[in-house]
Amino acid sequence: MGIYSILFFLVWIILSTLNSTVLAKEYTPEELEQAVKDLAERAEVNMVFIKGGEFWMGDQDPNDPNISSSELSRVKHRVKLDDFYLGEFEVTFEEFYIFIKVNSIKDVDEETTNYVIEKFSPKVPAFYVSWNNANDYCNWLADLTSKPFRLPTEAEWEYAARNRGKDINYSTNDGTLKVDINTDLYTLETYKELPEPVGHYPPNPLGLYGMEGGVSEWVNDWFDKNYFENSPLHNPEGPKNGKNKVYRGNKIGNNPKLIYLYNRRSAPVDTGELVFVGFRCAMSSL
Repeated sequence: MGIYSILFFLVWIILSTLNSTVLAKEYTPEELEQAVKDLAERAEVNMVFIKGGEFWMGDQDPNDPNISSSELSRVKHRVKLDDFYLGEFEVTFEEFYIFIKVNSIKDVDEETTNYVIEKFSPKVPAFYVSWNNANDYCNWLADLTSKPFRLPTEAEWEYAARNRGKDINYSTNDGTLKVDINTDLYTLETYKELPEPVGHYPPNPLGLYGMEGGVSEWVNDWFDKNYFENSPLHNPEGPKNGKNKVYRGNKIGNNPKLIYLYNRRSAPVDTGELVFVGFRCAMSSL
């Protein structure tokens, strides 16, 4: 078993042996109403404006032996995007907990949510989140604020991660990886049970935190390995249907050779059992 398999096995052991008696904050109706109001206001304030533009999406062929992308990432194609907004931070366990309480969501791992909030930090990015619940969360924000919150498209996510489409390999403050300085990539010597709270490491040049490391992030697109061979130039939104949704970005514990930001992965919409897969919301330009 390799080092990264061992690390994920340790995480699985920790999260599968949680004490179910540990509970996060129980809100009174008045407190919950105020928490929702504060969350909605914070969500609007924390949206980062991303100026649209045209770029080459897909693997930029770094010719680096330390970097490896999958075949699914290697179709370079031109994309033109309109202006949009993207969340400064990934959605946290604290915010997701408020959402599941208000909406009486049942198909979530509330035990893990409680444990992380109580034992680590409510500001840890939420994970074990299905695409369905991530999508519902962003739609819920849209209903609360009357603003066009939604999940980002895959093209928007990559454009923002690459600082408006620049030719970079990692979405850190300077395009490099520095363990425990600008990313929570780890080895056995720097092992951590969970990602750091949002905002712990410097943002990328656009002001977006956690685009490299932390948790991977759901996007809105259905997955089709051949889609980008003939996708539209202007605001591609992915196939009209499919079996799996795409998630992008790298997560704590990934093998360094696999954390190249162009990598694409996917899973069914109701899968809420993916360790360290979360999300952030986007918003269409007003």
